[in-house]
Amino acid sequence: MNYSIIRYILSSVVCFEGVFLALPSIIGAIYGEEEGFIYGIVSIICILAGFAGRYRKPKSNTFYSREGFVAVSLSWILLSIIGALPLCLTGEIPFYIDALFEIVSGFTTTGASIMPSVEILSHASAFWRLFTHWIGGMGVLVFIMAVLPLSGGSNMHLMRAESPGPSVSKLVPRVKHTPTEAPTEAPTQEYIGAWTLLSEEPLNPTQSGYPELDSLVNDLIARITTSDMNNYQKVWALYEYFIDNITYSRGMDAHTGEYSSSDKATTPKEVLWATDLLNSGQGCCYNYSSAFMYIMRALGYDAHLVSGNVPKYGGGVTPHCWLYVNLRGGKYTFDPDLDMNFYTRDLRNGVENPARDRYFCVPIDNLSYFYVAETYHTN
Repeated sequence: MNYSIIRYILSSVVCFEGVFLALPSIIGAIYGEEEGFIYGIVSIICILAGFAGRYRKPKSNTFYSREGFVAVSLSWILLSIIGALPLCLTGEIPFYIDALFEIVSGFTTTGASIMPSVEILSHASAFWRLFTHWIGGMGVLVFIMAVLPLSGGSNMHLMRAESPGPSVSKLVPRVKHTPTEAPTEAPTQEYIGAWTLLSEEPLNPTQSGYPELDSLVNDLIARITTSDMNNYQKVWALYEYFIDNITYSRGMDAHTGEYSSSDKATTPKEVLWATDLLNSGQGCCYNYSSAFMYIMRALGYDAHLVSGNVPKYGGGVTPHCWLYVNLRGGKYTFDPDLDMNFYTRDLRNGVENPARDRYFCVPIDNLSYFYVAETYHTN
């Protein structure tokens, strides 16, 4: 358990609540109410305590689902305990348990109240009571993690713990975008090749032989795929998971995992790259391709890495890593890193329904104009 990152997250939450509490303090000052002074004092204490807790940086910014659930649970408890204080200290709700009930009702948008009439509250307290409903309905922890990213893709564990649905992806502008679903019927035209190749290819599942990596790969497959999916749908669901949930990080091409020096010397780089990405939720092309290669192998496909160059913006070329899968005697390109980058760029530029499969199961000959392969790895 990474206790230091939990402390850092909780301190951030307290700091944000201090900022929230400053708003009713301003309302109280506008209306000349003494209650606004109480809100201001609580706000200042929260901000100072939050910054004090954040002063000492965590030893590691990486956290997983366990830390995410603990942080989210404690955050809601802290938000409620602190949020109830000014209602009680102003004397408008004399009993702290009643004030706590009122605030929990607000943050959870339950709507229940112990107040016979909210009109008896000061403007500051009335605003705070209504404001808790608004930030609770918005999902305050998702908002905090969106504006305060902690460690690349790792904050997705917080969002998953906070969000009520079965899955959560990156916060992207989806008003103009309808996510691509794995088709339930065989697609036609340009997709028929991928559907047929992946659905009908004889499978031979293999493992890497490294327990941590194999556990991460198998857990992800079990979480993302279902028994009623065919092979194509499983591959596509996992490919989309990489596009929606993995954050690009250029600095991840150097291994940063928790391994001993002897492990680093004997473990293949692609194993370390894949393990880093599946642990942290972030990586560069080497991490993306290595992780997806081991996923494809676990599904039963003959997948391998390719290293070479691709064109870069502004001219010239840049080193790149992608993977190919042997299907019916031919090599087919899969590049979740480039698909994620182009998809994200198109979203920023307002492209409607941007493509997510430019480099998904494409014959290598069809991309010879773009990819300059130097080494086809066979291990």
